[in-house]
Amino acid sequence: MSSVAILLSPLWLGWKNSLTRGVGSWPRRLLIVGLAVGFWIGTYLVIRRVLRYFEAVYELGPALAYQLLLIILLTFLSMLLFSNLVAALSTYFLARDLDLVHATPVSPDAFFFARLIHTTVNSSWMVLFFSIPIFAAYGAVFGGGWILYLWVALILPLFLLIPAAIGILTTGVYSAVNALPAA
Repeated sequence: MSSVAILLSPLWLGWKNSLTRGVGSWPRRLLIVGLAVGFWIGTYLVIRRVLRYFEAVYELGPALAYQLLLIILLTFLSMLLFSNLVAALSTYFLARDLDLVHATPVSPDAFFFARLIHTTVNSSWMVLFFSIPIFAAYGAVFGGGWILYLWVALILPLFLLIPAAIGILTTGVYSAVNALPAA
């Protein structure tokens, strides 16, 4: 097993244990899943209705739909940048297991990539959750077909990973600048 997988195993095991061992919380989980599916359907229907309205506007409709997509992506990007700054600070510098991890014979590269994955997952799940019905509505209205969903599946992980790397870099540079004495 690789070092990155070993470093990520507490995260995966924690998720697995919370799903399998929470016997009394199944009605609550089903309620949350029902609310999530209802939110997805509502978001899809609202975005689809707005895009259909834009489509009916002669000559200006595609430009409005394009600008709406840009605004949504810019909003997601700004949320990702802020969320990744906070998550990078907590996973790289304030985590309780840092002494234990640094005492193990794990390479710094494996530590960095494990924490990059951890930071990306913790800070980006919400944007992924919100973006799926929006891209589905764009595909349904403008007839994107399977090629659109293939491109979204290829590009969306990069869209989530780039702000994570920027947030980690910014947090690292800022903490390094504050750690150095101002001689």
